[in-house]
Amino acid sequence: MGAIITKRRKRLLVLVGAIFGLYYYTSENFERRNAAAPVHQQHHRRRGENHHQLRGGNFAHFFGRSNSNLSFREKQLTHLLGVENEWQPGFSFVGTGNAEERGRFLNMSKDDGDGTYDGIGIGLGGETNAGAHNPAHENSDKTFGVKSIGVFHVFRKPPWGGGNQFLMALVKEFRRRKIKVVENAIVPGVKIYMANAVTFKVDPFREAFLKSGKKLKLVHRLDGPYYSARYNKDPRKEANLPYRAREDDRVYWINNEFACASIFQSKWSYDMNKMLGYDPKGYLQIVNNAVDDTIFHNRGRQPFSRLRKTKIMASSWSSGERKGFKTFKWLDDNLDFTKYEFFFSGNVPDGMVFKNIKTLPPVTSEKLAPMLREHDIFLAASYLEPCSNALVEALASGMPTVYQSGSGHAELVKAGGRSYRRPEEIPAMLDEVVLRFEEYQNNIRVTTVSEAADGYLQVYAACLS
Repeated sequence: MGAIITKRRKRLLVLVGAIFGLYYYTSENFERRNAAAPVHQQHHRRRGENHHQLRGGNFAHFFGRSNSNLSFREKQLTHLLGVENEWQPGFSFVGTGNAEERGRFLNMSKDDGDGTYDGIGIGLGGETNAGAHNPAHENSDKTFGVKSIGVFHVFRKPPWGGGNQFLMALVKEFRRRKIKVVENAIVPGVKIYMANAVTFKVDPFREAFLKSGKKLKLVHRLDGPYYSARYNKDPRKEANLPYRAREDDRVYWINNEFACASIFQSKWSYDMNKMLGYDPKGYLQIVNNAVDDTIFHNRGRQPFSRLRKTKIMASSWSSGERKGFKTFKWLDDNLDFTKYEFFFSGNVPDGMVFKNIKTLPPVTSEKLAPMLREHDIFLAASYLEPCSNALVEALASGMPTVYQSGSGHAELVKAGGRSYRRPEEIPAMLDEVVLRFEEYQNNIRVTTVSEAADGYLQVYAACLS
C-alpha cells in the first residue's frame, strides 16, 4: 500500500511540475529573457519555435493569474494584444455595447523636389477673418473596394496619448463609410489587418497567417524610431554608433515577415528609420495623423487682438523628457509675462513647479478643444517627435505655432508658424508671429481625417488587389 501511495505522489508531483513549467515558460520573465537575447537568437526563436510558444502563450493568457479578472470572451478579444495594451473595460467592440458608447469611442503626401515636405490638407484660414466660420471640407465616402478591416489596438478613453486619439478618429471615419471594423480579433471574412509597431502579439497572428496559406494581409503603421522616441537619441548625430534599440529591431522582424505595406506618420520618421538602416517592406505611404474635426476646428474661436496679452498654450499627455519641459521652465523664468500669458494642459514631471505658467491636468478632447480656440499661439517644444497629435489639434483649431526644429513639426506647421533651435530664440519668434498673426493663421493647413482615411484605404486596397 505504501508503495502505491508513493507512486501516486510522484505522479502528482510530475504533473504539478509540468504545469508550473508550462506556466513559467510563458511568463513575462520568459518573454523578457527572450527579448533581451542577442538579435540572431531572437530571430531563430521566432522562426523555429513558433508553435511551441503559441500553445504556451495561449495557456498563460487564458489560465494565468494576471487575467483572472477577465471573462473568457474578454480573454479571447485580448488574445492578440501585448502586455502593454491589456484589456481595458468600458470600450465597446463590434456588436456590443450601447449605440452612444460605440459612436463615441469606436469611434499622401508629396515631395516638392526641393527637399521640403508638403503634406496634404485643407486651408483653415483662407480669406476669412480670424474666428470666422471655416466651411467644412467635403467628406469622402470612397471605400476603394475595402469592405472590412481588422485593427489591433486597445482604445482608451481620453485623455490618452496621441496615437490613441488618431486611431479613434480614423476608425470612426471608416465606420461612417460603412466599412466593418473588427478590433483585436481575427475573424472569418476579414482579410486585412492593421497593427502599430510592436504593440500586438505576433505568435497568434503568425498561426492564423500560416493557416490562411499566407493570404491574410498586415498593414504596418510605423513611427518612431524607438531609438529616438524612447531613448532620446538622434540618428543624425549617432547613427554611426553600433547601438540600436531592440524595439526597432523587433518592429522590422515583424515588418519583414508579414507586412504587405508600411504607413509612416511623417517623412521625418521614415527618414530617421532609413538612417538607422531599416528597410520597410511592401507598399510605402506617408500619411500625417489627423483629428476628429467635429471636435477640433477653428469655428467660433476667440478673435485675435494686439490690445491685450497674447495667449500662448501648450499641451502634452506625456511628461517625458522629449516633451520640452526644460524649455517651458526656461520660459517660466525669462518670458515677458507683461506681454504674454502661458497655459499648459497635461501631465507635468514630478517636482516641477512653475511661477508664471498656469497648468491644468489632462482633460478630455471635448474640454481641450475650446481651450485651444480661446488661445492665440501654440508652442510645440517637443523634440525628436514623429507626428505630434497635440500639434495637429492646435493647428486644426487655427493656432499659429512656434515649434522646436529638427523633427516632424515642420511637415505639419509648414508656413503656419516659426521654428527655433534654442529656447533663447523663442521670445523673438513669438514677437514675429504676433506681428504677422493673420498671415501665419491663414497659412495653416492640416490633413483632415477624411483625407487620412483615403490614404489608408488606398493602401488596404493595394494590398488586397
